[in-house]
Amino acid sequence: MKISTFTRLISSILLAFLAYAPAAYAAGSATAQFNVTARVGAICSVTANTLSFGDYTGLKADGVTTVSVDCTNGLEYAVGLSDGFYLNGALRRMKHSGSNDYLAYQLFNNAGRTTIWNTSSGKVFGTGTGLPQALTVYGRIPAAQSALTGDYSDTITVTVDYM
Repeated sequence: MKISTFTRLISSILLAFLAYAPAAYAAGSATAQFNVTARVGAICSVTANTLSFGDYTGLKADGVTTVSVDCTNGLEYAVGLSDGFYLNGALRRMKHSGSNDYLAYQLFNNAGRTTIWNTSSGKVFGTGTGLPQALTVYGRIPAAQSALTGDYSDTITVTVDYM
């Protein structure tokens, strides 16, 4: 196969151009470094659900709900429950919506309902995982209470102390 004079001329010009073209890289280089940092803070958040006993008929009534604690991975925490607004002695009380009548109840941190969950000796302890952890609250209304017909309620504050 014969290569034309025109093709040889173009090829020679391209080779000459490439031989004298500036280099694609600079004659030298410089470098620098920078640090990448982050800080994982010690933090917890908490959410709580309503505990509803339903209709109280004079018999012992049990109920359960959950409290969700989300703490930084490895962070130790303690969860306490307040006594509510209407504490009377050792029992928490719900107040009737239209009178000064009360219905006693208690909150526990175990299914056997033997350990009262409060802000002092009955706290629940745990270690954060970085994901929400559900803790069960066990409630009980004792039997044989004489209560007026109507709605009763109380408000419990959940406190998460973390170290």
